[in-house]
Amino acid sequence: MAELSKTEKAILELISNNPFIGQSNIAQELNLARSTIAVHITQLVSKGLLLGRGYILPTSQKVTCIGGVAFNRKYALNVAPVLGTSNPGVSSQSHGGVIRNIAENLARLDVDVSLISIVGEDESGRELLSQMRSLGVDISQVVLSNDRPTAEYVAIFDSANELVFGVASMGILDQITPAQIERSWSHISSSDWVVLDCNLPSETIEKILYLKQKADFKLAVDTVSISKAKRLPRDLSMIDILFTNRDEANSILNFGSDISGLDINELATLLRKLGSKGVVLTDGANGHIINIEEEVFATPALSSNVINVSGAGDALVAGFISKIRSGASVCEASKVGAALSALTIESEMDVRQDLSVDILNDYILQKKD
Repeated sequence: MAELSKTEKAILELISNNPFIGQSNIAQELNLARSTIAVHITQLVSKGLLLGRGYILPTSQKVTCIGGVAFNRKYALNVAPVLGTSNPGVSSQSHGGVIRNIAENLARLDVDVSLISIVGEDESGRELLSQMRSLGVDISQVVLSNDRPTAEYVAIFDSANELVFGVASMGILDQITPAQIERSWSHISSSDWVVLDCNLPSETIEKILYLKQKADFKLAVDTVSISKAKRLPRDLSMIDILFTNRDEANSILNFGSDISGLDINELATLLRKLGSKGVVLTDGANGHIINIEEEVFATPALSSNVINVSGAGDALVAGFISKIRSGASVCEASKVGAALSALTIESEMDVRQDLSVDILNDYILQKKD
């Protein structure tokens, strides 16, 4: 909670008792000028402690997710891929986008979650929003575009379930502009945690980092891919936790292609030197390492029953945030992130469709035995 003056505390108390109280009545109650009350209310809105007109008080422990929403099309090959010709395989469709996956995982874990993104006014966009709404996700800040189709990701997997290559048609996400962030700022700044992915344009990421200087929420960032990790600025000091992997870390640090001589702990330390208060760096089947404030340790991967690797990183972020937001230790959050990632790998979908708090807790207990 941001530090409040005596007057601000008094104003909040009056509004809590009567959200429809007018500024004149507040001024009369506190024996202050109406103009003084107006200034204090503006400051409370900027701090995220009031949500604009109507004096709506923010919901506690809200997580706001900002970034890419996409419609996924996947093709699993029956044989080893051969370029330059058709390959037999099986197709499937699902809902995707890194931040959308994170938001769905959080919603299935009973977290109060809000989504800020953009979709086209098309069948794919309507289906994506309908599904998120059915999970209880607040989609009031999702914009509809009438000149771009909903983002789409096409992935081709080999017979061993390893990604051969993917195609991302994400042009619509360039329309998540700094202006949209400003319009949604009271909604964003009222959050306990904000999670963004690097599907956002560079200028939009920079806008969020700039505005965060006067806000009270914690910020987590998922770098998404090697190319999109480059959208982050050199100054990472506004980031509380950076979720990335070895190759994406290399992209941020501009080391070039050869990082074989660098340990992942060294990579995390170098990212900390750019200002990030914490780093969670994944290393595939080896699990992930934590470098957050004074805590530095490794957490192994839990599953060897790999069915689908897609969505594992998104699950790790969601599991970690679901715990850390509630006051759990970094160690506990790391273990929950690893467990949710393992559960996801063991399912065919990018987000496990039977996921619940009970299923996740049972899985963690099972792994302890």
